[in-house]
Amino acid sequence: TTLIKGFARAGQVDHAMHVYEQMRTGRGVPPDLITFSILIKANCDARRLEAALQLLEAMLDFKLRPDEVVFNNLLGGCVKESKAELAKRLYEDMVAAGIQPSNATFSILIRLYAQCKLLDEAVEMLRREPAAQGISPEPRLFIQLVLCCLRERQGRRAVEVYTLLLEHCSPTVAAHRNILGMCVKLNMLDTGAEILGLASKANGRVDACDAQQLLETAQRKRRALCVEACMAAMGQLHIPTESTGRCR
Repeated sequence: TTLIKGFARAGQVDHAMHVYEQMRTGRGVPPDLITFSILIKANCDARRLEAALQLLEAMLDFKLRPDEVVFNNLLGGCVKESKAELAKRLYEDMVAAGIQPSNATFSILIRLYAQCKLLDEAVEMLRREPAAQGISPEPRLFIQLVLCCLRERQGRRAVEVYTLLLEHCSPTVAAHRNILGMCVKLNMLDTGAEILGLASKANGRVDACDAQQLLETAQRKRRALCVEACMAAMGQLHIPTESTGRCR
């Protein structure tokens, strides 16, 4: 296993697989969970997803039970190949085998669904699966998905996911900075104003500079309704609508 790990770290997957074949055929110590985990990750990193899946089958033949790390690596391989349907089947197999997914699992799935333009499925997965599997979703998952929605210019979905975030926690100042900053960058000012309004109703933590940047951009672009919404939200958050100069 040490030799396989060394080859895998060096990116020499063929050499690692050669050592594995020797182990598999009875010459030396038989492969264990760690061996398979290293090889599956190495093959996924090398975009050899089919070989990684064959290793999973071999692992089961050896009566070894894959763990969350093994499945997460396979899901990561699906991201590299944009294989959403395969990822869904692997996730189903994972759950059926009684292996509890983690926040890392859900983060990988969000990345894959966003990459494959399946944002509806990403939203539904985040809404349903963590609770179904007894996992408390971390705020970063919602922020990740909000940003994915914004990058795809899906303002309605971004607001929907932000609302889900509010149901779980109070977003941090940094979270609001990332979200509002992305709205400004992508000129999604109405979405930014709506999110700022929701934050104000939840007495959220928003830095004055981030709110003022959104407001000033809306003013510069003569977006009257957006300006009005920003000013109302900022008033509720006790943020001055006039720049103090400290944000420059």
